[in-house]
Amino acid sequence: MPFSSNAREIIEIQLKKSKYFLPFFSTFAHFCRIHLPEPTE
Repeated sequence: MPFSSNAREIIEIQLKKSKYFLPFFSTFAHFCRIHLPEPTE
């Protein structure tokens, strides 16, 4: 699933701020769990 350019820009900015990387990744994973459909088995 492609990211919008805005989302990708946000990710790139956060990656540059290494001390914020883990909190951002946790938030991003949480966002994905909320907004993306659950995988079906």
